[in-house]
Amino acid sequence: MDTNTLIERLQAAYHAPAAQEFDAAVRLDLGNQTDVILRVHHGSLELQPAAEEDHTDFTLYFTDAEQALALLTGKADPVAAFMAHEFRADGYLILVFSVLAMFR
Repeated sequence: MDTNTLIERLQAAYHAPAAQEFDAAVRLDLGNQTDVILRVHHGSLELQPAAEEDHTDFTLYFTDAEQALALLTGKADPVAAFMAHEFRADGYLILVFSVLAMFR
């Protein structure tokens, strides 16, 4: 799956009520693919391919776009992926769970 397809599918799966209190920018690191920046400001979602200079509050690391979509939309278990060293974050564990809730 390419980055643009991931963006389209995440936009379609987005559940704004789960993000009303969220205000952050998150880098979705997709391994060898182009990263995606996810910006949410009180329910408003913006997704775009990442640029080097983009500021984010934290990063979620995935093996690829397929895994990112599966984990974010609840089709794969984030705890199992974490235990298998296939999914991680560089901080803000509470915000990670908030991001996971936005697309389920």
